[in-house]
Order: sequence, then structure tokens, then C-alpha cells
Amino acid sequence: MRQRESLIEDAASHIQHMQKALMQMNVQLHHVVTDITGITGMKIIRAIVAGIRDPKVLAEHRDRRCKSSLETIEQALIGNYGKSTSSRFVNHSISTNSPDQDRGV
Repeated sequence: MRQRESLIEDAASHIQHMQKALMQMNVQLHHVVTDITGITGMKIIRAIVAGIRDPKVLAEHRDRRCKSSLETIEQALIGNYGKSTSSRFVNHSISTNSPDQDRGV
């Protein structure tokens, strides 16, 4: 039971770090996506980690079941992708496991 609790705490901590990095980049993904670790959120985050910065291209990663429109998501993804902030986000995302890998907990 302790290992499960530890894994859940680690996943929650990782999600908080991702949210903080997104907020530092002024990317308001959490306003348009219910769960940033869901399908749409993770597709967009993986695209940001891969170096995509264009809000139109990022918004196209929207899952068809997402309630927010492409235009709304696009507006939320206009951010300040400065080198220092985005590199910290990329380094943190790469150095730790993705929260969706821990969903089997």
C-alpha cells in the first residue's frame, strides 16, 4: 500500500511541476482542458516538448471529444516560450516519467 501511495504522490508532484512550467510560459492549457494529463493535454505537452510553439499547430492536437473549440485552445496556447522557461519544462518532462504511465496504479 505504501508503494502505491508513493507513486500517486510522485505523479501528483509531476503534474504540479508541469502546470507551474506552463503557467511560467503563460500557456493557459488548464483553462481549456479539464485534465492536462488527459489525451488532449498530453498530446499538446508532448508537442511543446518536441519543440512546436505555433498555437495553431498545437491546437490541432485537440482530441475530437474535447469540449473546447480549436480557436479557444489556440488562444490559450499563445504564450511566452522563452528559452529558459521552455528548456526547464522540456528538461523536467524528459527527466521524469509521464504521469499517464502511472495511471495503472
